[in-house]
Amino acid sequence: MALALTAFGLSPASAATAKLGNAELQAAFEKSSKTALATGMVYTPPAFGGLFTYKMIYAPKNTMMPGNLAVSMTVLGISSAVIYQASQDSALSGNLASVQLTTLNASNPSVYPDEAGLAIGVPNANGETLLEYEVTKPASNTIKVHMVISNPSQFDSTEEPTDIISDTTYTITNGLVTRVEETSSDLYMPGDGPQISEFDFSAGAIKTEFAKAATSWTSTHFDATTKKLGTKLTAAFMASKKAALKYGVSITDTTTTDGGYPQVATYDPSTKQSVSVGYTTKKKLAAIGFSSVPDDIGLSWSNLLGVGIFQNKSIAYNTKTRTYTLTDSAGKKSTVKVDSKGRVIAAKILGALVPENKKFSYGVDKALLKKWSGLTTKGKQLVSWASRANITTGSQKTTFTQSGKTITASPANGGLSESTSFDVTGMKTADVAKAFKLLGLKVVKG
Repeated sequence: MALALTAFGLSPASAATAKLGNAELQAAFEKSSKTALATGMVYTPPAFGGLFTYKMIYAPKNTMMPGNLAVSMTVLGISSAVIYQASQDSALSGNLASVQLTTLNASNPSVYPDEAGLAIGVPNANGETLLEYEVTKPASNTIKVHMVISNPSQFDSTEEPTDIISDTTYTITNGLVTRVEETSSDLYMPGDGPQISEFDFSAGAIKTEFAKAATSWTSTHFDATTKKLGTKLTAAFMASKKAALKYGVSITDTTTTDGGYPQVATYDPSTKQSVSVGYTTKKKLAAIGFSSVPDDIGLSWSNLLGVGIFQNKSIAYNTKTRTYTLTDSAGKKSTVKVDSKGRVIAAKILGALVPENKKFSYGVDKALLKKWSGLTTKGKQLVSWASRANITTGSQKTTFTQSGKTITASPANGGLSESTSFDVTGMKTADVAKAFKLLGLKVVKG
């Protein structure tokens, strides 16, 4: 333990309260995450014994497909791919497909030990105790983190309690994390030897790998009897997304199955503002979101075609009604109707990840937009959080209590609520009041 403490100039007495972590490494993680979300990345995780490999390509600016998150896989030499629409929080998107940069986030204990509740010699909420933490620089572009953690649920092959020893080396290129190599005694660590993950943020790699995934997706999701119509329908969703970005779009979804809510959404291209509102009934608000509503067009496509496989004449098109009918392997039929310009105006999707019954019109719902405009960025975050925390079951009712700069929801029953509290630091009292007034909710002083 002495070596680990010396690395940060810590004494045993101050170790428990000292803030751990390396500023250069954390800055690289933050820059990498921001870059990935803004322009994309190619993520190659550790291979599984050479039998199974995959890549995740996030391409938010791609113009090839309605979706923007591709996962390409090779199993025993056979390649395939699925394509999702990754979106920020939206009432229409729910939790279907959000970007999870699991290796580039604050839950990584070797980079952010404090976030994991780890401190030298002090057990965290999970009973884990950090015994050693050392950061070194083997080279000018690499940072190595050595950790020893005592975990009460970790046992060796003889079922005796054992510590977890890990060594992780991060390669940093132009301020971005491009390679992670980890060795660990954790029995749950997959494979043998070092686990190597790679990240490529270059525009060329993103474009090339996404194109490869799109080609693989086409060849494995359609056959000769469905490829033409499947490709044409994909083009219709692309045309819809472009029209939404140019003219605006309004979406209604009347699906209420599987716990869903009736929902409405709109996007104004002149202000680039989006709002999506979910209801538990015609009048009671549920989830409120402010992410890009045009992305919901990609979500519908992904929900139907991005992960679905349609072969053996399972796609048909009626020229008179301009309606596509798709039949999945379970015999469930989904329909998509397009207008004279080839844009999607209705989609009834069954048997998918999330059932849908949406209608699309290419224009702005000014009344909906006006009601939810005028909120600050943090005001929008507060509205989104409070609306989800207020989703209750049965006779339960959520109470919001403010103590200082913290608002607490009790009970926070919403499955979409990320936390039971919200920090309003930096918000004016009037902005907090406006957010809750829009929701028809009240805050009591604690």
